[in-house]
Amino acid sequence: MKHIKRKFVLDPKVEFSIDELYRKHSPEPSTVPDWLKNDIEKVHYGVIQTEDGRLLQSFVHHADNKMIILPEPDPILIYFSNAQSVNKAVLDSKNELIENYDSKNIQPSIDLFHKFFCNASIYISFLFISIEA
Repeated sequence: MKHIKRKFVLDPKVEFSIDELYRKHSPEPSTVPDWLKNDIEKVHYGVIQTEDGRLLQSFVHHADNKMIILPEPDPILIYFSNAQSVNKAVLDSKNELIENYDSKNIQPSIDLFHKFFCNASIYISFLFISIEA
């Protein structure tokens, strides 16, 4: 199955450096209120600039005294990719159910149907969510 190309929520290509823009429009330290001075290093714009000049909408995550800036992926592609990854499990569990069905010993068949139904439900749900998103 063909892999999906990763895309992000905001992804324009620009001819300027975002760092220069931040420097031009950052407040002077003397104008920052006292209550914000301790946290000013924790504040960051939600944009990452790639090496080829693309701006990616991002969010900031603070963990273990580190600031991690993560690009925000396109949720539609994530939902569709999840459905795509479950597709093989749906087909495999369907084939396993058909091959191993035994009406005289029904419990294993019930277990196999449950496995198939779980996979099919996940597949259909993520497909529907990707359409609705």
